[in-house]
Amino acid sequence: MRSLEIALNLDSSITEEESNQLAKTIIESKSSIDVNLINDIALALCNIGSYRYSGNGYSIEVSDLISLWIENNFKQNEIYTDIMIELIYELTSKESDDMVRRLMSKNVNIQGVLLEAFSYKGT
Repeated sequence: MRSLEIALNLDSSITEEESNQLAKTIIESKSSIDVNLINDIALALCNIGSYRYSGNGYSIEVSDLISLWIENNFKQNEIYTDIMIELIYELTSKESDDMVRRLMSKNVNIQGVLLEAFSYKGT
């Protein structure tokens, strides 16, 4: 839970390595399966990406973990839906490509925004 608080309250730059480690710690924590924390986790992961000053997104390993978390928790029209879509921009792995394709096939109403996020992944 401490890692989640740190990520939510970041106010200075972090390295690519630090960002990957912090995100991995959050995703692998017991908190990541708490449905009441989905919004906070999504915000924290986006915040980490915002404060990372090097690299082009999360590492392949961390992208895979985040992709699985997004796919397991993604729902349309939730408070966190837009944040999860924004998080897709930070992913770099092939698994994350496949995850976005699966989300697009299941969520026809938001295919456009998913396609845009997919197009700019890792930038």
